[in-house]
Amino acid sequence: MKEINIGATIITQRHALGITQDVLAADMGVSKASVSKWETGQSYPDITLLPQLAAYFDITLDELLAYAPQLTTVEIKIIYQQLAQEFTQQNFDTSYQHCQSLIKRYYACFPFLMRMVTLLINHCSLAPTPEIQQTVLQQAITLCIRVRTKSEDVQLIKEALTTQAFCQLSLNHPAEVLRLLSDRVQPLVSDETLIAQAQQQLGDLKAAEKTFQISSYQYLQALTSVLLNYLQFSATNPQRSEMILQRLLGLIDVFDIEHLNPNLAIQAYLQQAVIASANSSQREVALAALQQAVTLFTHNLFPTPIHGDTFFDQLADWLDELTSGIALVRTEQTIQDTLREFILNYPAFAPLADEPAYQKIVQQLDSFNNGDDQHENRH
Repeated sequence: MKEINIGATIITQRHALGITQDVLAADMGVSKASVSKWETGQSYPDITLLPQLAAYFDITLDELLAYAPQLTTVEIKIIYQQLAQEFTQQNFDTSYQHCQSLIKRYYACFPFLMRMVTLLINHCSLAPTPEIQQTVLQQAITLCIRVRTKSEDVQLIKEALTTQAFCQLSLNHPAEVLRLLSDRVQPLVSDETLIAQAQQQLGDLKAAEKTFQISSYQYLQALTSVLLNYLQFSATNPQRSEMILQRLLGLIDVFDIEHLNPNLAIQAYLQQAVIASANSSQREVALAALQQAVTLFTHNLFPTPIHGDTFFDQLADWLDELTSGIALVRTEQTIQDTLREFILNYPAFAPLADEPAYQKIVQQLDSFNNGDDQHENRH
């Protein structure tokens, strides 16, 4: 993280011009001692001298101050992880204020702002009141608008628009979502195939294969997420929901999504349990699905690092560079608490409460929470 270091800049620029401290002092109308203190960091130039110094060296004020309000990808990830840990282990207000101070400090670092938006969305449910939750989401919207209007990064602008729409939906503003995104679904326009074919024509077969894999990986994640939402939408249509569920489970099996993205698989099994629990003859199916979800959770590390597998084996460098929300999820304790709350209190599971298999599932989660030997079985 870069800080203001005007002394080093003055030394560098003075040497570049081939002048002494005496010459610079005379030109600036100050003493040689003042210049010496600037360069050693004992004091700073008067604020009224900064434009004059910048013009003298023919550089910008930012260059003079040696200040860049940007963070590296690694720094952003580290800050996110630290803040996520704070939100789950400390008072919400304290963590939120820390987050605010960092947002103010790096207000011009747009990739960082988008990660803070992700952080706020992922942890706003921990806010003590619904009113504070709404305030947090409104701030996320404000940050998205800033990125959209100030950033020149096309992908970041697109991410900000989509995330802003998500926040509006979370605030029960569907009309605003449609205003932002339009209610007409546009045909997908994919550049990846053209890029891969161009790379192939240039003889860079490794790059072409990597592009195909990256594209397939992202579309697979997106399709799985869409099917999950479609399944939830179709819950009152048993025939349609069963059709969606079977195709979703088939996708999970074919692409080994339990390993590739266990979080998506867990969501699918929970949805399967919800659908099956509505039918008294399907209780065993519901319990089996719940058991799959809990077992998958207790045998994986959360937050789950995004990764490839034997099929997606060309993604390592690309995944390392990612700073997207899918890589920066809530902490394990937050996910576990949410999962337990869902299993215990979701109305559809009430008929299962007296089933020994259901009680065993709850005990498994509680045992895991207490640090029993399930931790040793995780991959």
